[in-house]
Amino acid sequence: MTRLWPRPVVLVEADLAGSDLVFRVRTSDGELLDESRGIVPLAVASRQEAPSAASLTSFAQALSATSWVVKGVTGPAQARSLAALWAHIAAVCEASDQDVIIDFGRLNRDSDTIALAARCDVMLLVLAATLEGVHHVAAQMAELSTALAGVNPTVIRPLVIGPDTHAANDRRDIAAFLADRGVLVDPTLSLPYDPRGLGFIESGEVSSNRANRSLLVRAGGVVVKTVASTATDMAGAR
Repeated sequence: MTRLWPRPVVLVEADLAGSDLVFRVRTSDGELLDESRGIVPLAVASRQEAPSAASLTSFAQALSATSWVVKGVTGPAQARSLAALWAHIAAVCEASDQDVIIDFGRLNRDSDTIALAARCDVMLLVLAATLEGVHHVAAQMAELSTALAGVNPTVIRPLVIGPDTHAANDRRDIAAFLADRGVLVDPTLSLPYDPRGLGFIESGEVSSNRANRSLLVRAGGVVVKTVASTATDMAGAR
């Protein structure tokens, strides 16, 4: 999503299980992500000084001319050391003059990162197009909606990953399943399962003709425009 975002954007890894981007993406210079830069020094600095518009990008690494990443923790042990600092990290994200995308990994109301999630304008809950995936996301949506109610008017939307040929039916079926259980959310979004397209995105090759012919890059462009527009509307309504 970061590679396709229509505006300058910073990706913040906030997955308490640990960073995986360090193994999957390279910087704009073709280098591996520097493990000494990322969320941990950002958290320490956020406790010591007031955030500015440039605070977030000063701890980020460039993926392209318009996208950056703040690398996450190495694993659960390091994540526990940040337990009391996520509200400070949230303040840095809010002060940024760039859009911010946050990868939470698995998130529930008891996660330490819920203080960061509470400041999001839009939240996408990713699920596989399976019965198990739909049941899991229904429970997660109900829980997170309750946890975030009254804190910030966050828009929560399901994002289903599955065969492109089934996308319309999957979106309709998931909406019906959630409605039957009293879980009211914005319309479901979808992305195709497309390993080849994912390879283009991870390598930064998103503007070439062959990348633009891939299902994931085309569908991803539609999804990010929808989410970016909603985020702009939500931020403007604050």
